[in-house]
Amino acid sequence: MILGGLLALLLLVQAAPPTVTAPATGASVADFLARAQAVRKLGDAAAASPEFAAIKAEVAAITRAYRADLARQKAAGQPAHSCPPDRSGLTSSNLMADLNQVPVELRATTDVKSVYYAMMKKRYPCPF
Repeated sequence: MILGGLLALLLLVQAAPPTVTAPATGASVADFLARAQAVRKLGDAAAASPEFAAIKAEVAAITRAYRADLARQKAAGQPAHSCPPDRSGLTSSNLMADLNQVPVELRATTDVKSVYYAMMKKRYPCPF
């Protein structure tokens, strides 16, 4: 993904009233990346780490919220935010790559959920 494209999408997500709610309720990108880096440093012990479980649960909650928002849009007859397949095939590496593309100066004020929603919109645009 091109940095400029993701940055432009993030700025749009933050500036415009979204059709899919992505409130800043979770961790900032800066906090999330710091936590992920600390877990990564644990090496083989990372999988047993409570912090690893917390990070995994946070991403799962964002994914559930995203899917629920899409379902609400569909039920209301609204245009979809994005059009992912039933199983998107995204990996934690995809998300980490997009989080790392957020400019350092925006990481403290950008939440992970906003990046996730922007990533899904960029990767899975709806046909017109």
